[in-house]
Amino acid sequence: DIEATEALFDQIQIVKVPKRKRNVLFNTLIKACAKRGNLSRAEDWRKKMIAHGIPSNMKGVTKMIQAAAQAGDIDAAERYLHNREMDVVGYNLVINACAKAGEADRAEQWLLRAGEAG
Repeated sequence: DIEATEALFDQIQIVKVPKRKRNVLFNTLIKACAKRGNLSRAEDWRKKMIAHGIPSNMKGVTKMIQAAAQAGDIDAAERYLHNREMDVVGYNLVINACAKAGEADRAEQWLLRAGEAG
């Protein structure tokens, strides 16, 4: 539930949270948005995370790809995939997004890229 997660986040004073745990908090919010396919909200939380000086990690990027894929925004999923060296999970999310959108040629291109990446 995105709203409940955001309400809980609002109660937490982020500056009192140890730096190494702040990323976990933001990624939890991004994950909640991703599960709902709410890409714009996930992007808002990612921007807030960066504004707090918290760098995005692989999990965060993967959650952004998931949010884009769930929202059916293949272009955004590809954009996030290009932003980082991605693991098999990221490639799989983009390939599935392409397949769901009926973009078989695009899915095949990503499958080939994933194979090239190892």
